[in-house]
Amino acid sequence: MPSLANMTVKAANGTTDVTYYGVQGAAGTSPAIWRGTNSSGALAHIPDLRVTARDGPRNQTRIVRMTYVYPEVALNTTTGVYSVVTKNRFTGEWEMSRSASYPTMAESANQLCNLMYHSLMKQMLIDGQAAYG
Repeated sequence: MPSLANMTVKAANGTTDVTYYGVQGAAGTSPAIWRGTNSSGALAHIPDLRVTARDGPRNQTRIVRMTYVYPEVALNTTTGVYSVVTKNRFTGEWEMSRSASYPTMAESANQLCNLMYHSLMKQMLIDGQAAYG
């Protein structure tokens, strides 16, 4: 079972490190939670990643659900107050067979994560369009 830990990723500029701090480990139906950093400090202004895991139908699968929220924060120059103007959201589920071998589970999870890291996947998310052609 994985242990809660901070995760550091690169910002869109490819050089700046962004740390997501593990703030709560999963327990029962409560999710594991990571929060990113921001300049305003308000909790609603911070990117948030949550992961839960549960048994699938007839206990034959394990389902891992991830939700990610990235708020866009803007400064109201009249009031001097930062506020959330919109949120980008991701929700995904990974369903794996309990009968799969560990090497198969590891390979499929690694390939999925590597696909998500691919520049084409990033561009589809940025553009809000599936690849065509």
